[in-house]
Amino acid sequence: EHPSTALTYHCIGNVLCNQGKYKEAMKEYQQALAINKKVYGPEDSSIADSYHCIGVVLLEQGMYNEAMQKFRKAVEICLKALGPEHSSTAT
Repeated sequence: EHPSTALTYHCIGNVLCNQGKYKEAMKEYQQALAINKKVYGPEDSSIADSYHCIGVVLLEQGMYNEAMQKFRKAVEICLKALGPEHSSTAT
């Protein structure tokens, strides 16, 4: 389990999400999330990216409450990892 593998899963998830293959995209994002948690720990900004993408998949499927939970988790992690003034957190 290597960060490059997680990045590849993430990229595959992006393609599948753009194709509207949300169930398949979710599996790829979850793989990336699992690897990144093992490699970096639960509070790294890469984890926030995974939660954000999972949130997008849920949003596209009309699962608004679940999407909001993932987006809030992503913001929480970014605030802890990067601080409130970082461009990823402030926008």
